[in-house]
Amino acid sequence: MNRRNNIANRQVSIRKSFYKKKPEGFTLIEVLIVIAVSAILSTIVITYSSTSKNKVSVSIESARISQTIFQAKTLAISTYTNSSSSCGYGVLFNYASNTYSIFTYAPISAPPCPTAASITNISSNEIKKYSNGTWNVPLLNGVSLQSNNDSIALVLFYPPDPATFISRNINPDSSGNRTFVDMTNPLSNVYIAPIGNASATQAISVNLAGQVTL
Repeated sequence: MNRRNNIANRQVSIRKSFYKKKPEGFTLIEVLIVIAVSAILSTIVITYSSTSKNKVSVSIESARISQTIFQAKTLAISTYTNSSSSCGYGVLFNYASNTYSIFTYAPISAPPCPTAASITNISSNEIKKYSNGTWNVPLLNGVSLQSNNDSIALVLFYPPDPATFISRNINPDSSGNRTFVDMTNPLSNVYIAPIGNASATQAISVNLAGQVTL
């Protein structure tokens, strides 16, 4: 009888101990540490994602600008073969508004179009819109044009070769003219970079032979 009572008492004691035992939880300090670490990791991920996205945008924009320059060159060639009213085509870069445009070259003296040898500058009045879809095209978000000593402000393709004229005058002079570089400056560039990250700048090079390279 005593043995049964002892066993019963032990079972009751075990049950009481089981129900009295509480699950262990996190302390306030542990919770705060987890929150702080999570916040730091989130910041790192967001920053990295934004930087990576902007770098991808630079690559995409480089391809778009190169294609636009090639398009203007192709238009200049077709101008000669199709007897277009335009004397040439080019691309104008607006560093203030972060845009670029395909333009039609309409010399004040035309018609007829001047000889290539006589072209030394271009007036703002000689730059005409080619089309709405290619005028003031904005760069992708997070990307901007970068101005340097050899930055291209304007490139003009003049048929029939077509001859290539490049101006580095970001802003026209007081008369509204932009001067073209000569053969002593055969290579100029369009620089684009992620905003706030100049170390990731990419260059699109254009020489006076009309070659475009990334």
